[in-house]
Amino acid sequence: MVEEAAGTARSLGLSQVSFQVGDINTIKLDRDFDAVVGRLVLIYVKDPAALIRHLLGHVKPDGVVAFQDLDWGEGPIANPPSPLLSQAWGTVKEMFKRAGLNNRMGLSLHGAFVAAGLPAPRMGLFAPAGGGADFDGYDYMASGLRSNLPHIVKLGVATEADLALDSFAERLRSEVVAMHGVFALPTFVGAWSRRQPG
Repeated sequence: MVEEAAGTARSLGLSQVSFQVGDINTIKLDRDFDAVVGRLVLIYVKDPAALIRHLLGHVKPDGVVAFQDLDWGEGPIANPPSPLLSQAWGTVKEMFKRAGLNNRMGLSLHGAFVAAGLPAPRMGLFAPAGGGADFDGYDYMASGLRSNLPHIVKLGVATEADLALDSFAERLRSEVVAMHGVFALPTFVGAWSRRQPG
């Protein structure tokens, strides 16, 4: 991914852009930045406020700190309720619970920013929703389960056979379409604030 990103930057003539690979908690940065931006990062961090505080050490005064993360909520938003979607949702929530991570990170961004010493952030929420045979949410849910499969299995939440991911998207599509239903994908919550001068 880094090689592809670097190639894209070169092809666009963006000589001021560089990429580094490393652990976000320990990577050595040799300068400060106008902004720190992260997407789908803090949900996987055990102490998000500590990480934001660490990153603030590399943000210029009045610089922007912005993160977007998922919020899995208490359950899927679906009308009418979808048993298969509820099962998938529960599987992912249980994976996060067993891993000791926060499945409500999206709406927890406010607290993490304030605990890190930032002013209360401005926030927004986005959740793609749809129904019908052509909604791409069925494949999205299957893809999300597939990307988390190693952790789901390792943590003993479910087996690969339990999830039957090769047919999951089509089974979910059939269930929702048969009920003339709609559902929302997990909510994306964004938050941004500025580092105060001094």
